[in-house]
Amino acid sequence: MSAPPAAHAAVPRPARPAAPWWQLLAGAWVGVPLAVVFLAAVVTSGLSCSTNGLAVILPCAFAAWVLGYGWATYCRARGWRLVLATVSAAACGTVTAFAGWGWVALDRCFTF
Repeated sequence: MSAPPAAHAAVPRPARPAAPWWQLLAGAWVGVPLAVVFLAAVVTSGLSCSTNGLAVILPCAFAAWVLGYGWATYCRARGWRLVLATVSAAACGTVTAFAGWGWVALDRCFTF
């Protein structure tokens, strides 16, 4: 004979704990900007030299906001940690988007 159905019920797993603050900020300050600079470089390499840099920088800055928020929610950040990680990832990502655009555009379009 088999056991009653209640004995076969799945035991709920505890929720994953929030990531430590250093891991949250390391991803926001290093991981997101690396992804954004790569994205900006790839997008810039596919455009002509006459394209305005804002066509690259603004979408990549938006991507930095989205990636920063995604990283913070993946780390289970709440409250001020969520805001800090998202805003700092967006700020660092915007700077690196400009750097990625400038690096590729100056290399491809100008000779010194």
